[in-house]
Amino acid sequence: MLSGSEAYLPALAFYNYIKGATSMNVPGAKDIYEDLKKYFIKKSSKKDDSASK
Repeated sequence: MLSGSEAYLPALAFYNYIKGATSMNVPGAKDIYEDLKKYFIKKSSKKDDSASK
């Protein structure tokens, strides 16, 4: 079994493949993309100034 970091990169590659397939209107790709996108939400790297005060 793969650990989190070892599984993440192939999963991200598959997600990007499906994302591209969606943009090319491949049948069924949009449904898969909609299911997967909740796992690949970009998080802001901005630091909150109020936390350091």
